[in-house]
Amino acid sequence: MDTVTNMLAVKNTGFEMEGNSSQLENRVTRLETHVEHINSNISEIKADLKDVRADLKDFRASTDAKFDQMNDRISMLHVTMTEKFGEMNKQFGEIKVWALTVLGGGILAVIAHALHWL
Repeated sequence: MDTVTNMLAVKNTGFEMEGNSSQLENRVTRLETHVEHINSNISEIKADLKDVRADLKDFRASTDAKFDQMNDRISMLHVTMTEKFGEMNKQFGEIKVWALTVLGGGILAVIAHALHWL
């Protein structure tokens, strides 16, 4: 008798499972709908990422161009400064010769006066 009761219990449980399967199908259908929505969101995100990458490439190109302009300006400034300092060095060289002549003569005059040569 116990086996008959067990078989009836299994049979009743089977019928309960059939009722739950329709609920399960509804849930699966809802999940599939949500997954499709998520897939569309992912495709939108991918498109936005492509746009961001393109914008970043454009931004990098523009900043590289600006840095190239700055490098050109600095190079021109370097050339100009080198030319001006070259001219100043040439003038300072002439002043150096004059200054050494004056200082040398002054020192010789002091030594000559100290040694009573004058």
